[in-house]
Amino acid sequence: MKKLIRLILILVFTSSFSVFAQGPDEYWIGLEEYAVHTEGELAGMTTWRMYLHMLDVNDYLSACTGSDVNPWILESTSTPAWYQHPEASETFATAINPAFFTAFPNLEFD
Repeated sequence: MKKLIRLILILVFTSSFSVFAQGPDEYWIGLEEYAVHTEGELAGMTTWRMYLHMLDVNDYLSACTGSDVNPWILESTSTPAWYQHPEASETFATAINPAFFTAFPNLEFD
């Protein structure tokens, strides 16, 4: 099942980029299996990290966007599809203060 989910994620990301102009080969998306959860609230789930590898250290990604005609959609075929910690009040995980991970360990995987 993990391999199937990984394959689907790779296909989704690579196919969404292949519809438009191709970037240089030095730019690519990498997936890292961060944690396989075997117990507790997250049992049976896997946390993945996604990275955009770029050519130069000064390169940056300013946006991932879509439009009405070509929406940018990130979907999951898993059940449940995405994990949302009940204490998370931020839209973006980067806005969550890591100091809360001690009190709410699963918040790290939001």
